[in-house]
Amino acid sequence: MNQILHYRRILIFQIHDMKKFDAPIPTRSGHLISYVWAELQQSWKLYKKARLEHDLFIMKKQALKIQSLQEDLGLTKAQFPELEEKTISTVHM
Repeated sequence: MNQILHYRRILIFQIHDMKKFDAPIPTRSGHLISYVWAELQQSWKLYKKARLEHDLFIMKKQALKIQSLQEDLGLTKAQFPELEEKTISTVHM
């Protein structure tokens, strides 16, 4: 949760800087920051829901999407234990 608040603060500063321009600044992928931020928030919600339900497939899918969106926004990527090889191999045993 603290990580989300940290990203929200960074995004607020970025949006504040955007007010100086007539058009919104796109992210690295070309999408608008508001679109990518909404997708990031939704992915975090789905990841947390999957974690509560112990659904490893959805957790991994959302973790990869979260990292991709964070990279698109220029944020540091969150670390997920589901993406480590050691965790994945022990689950399949």
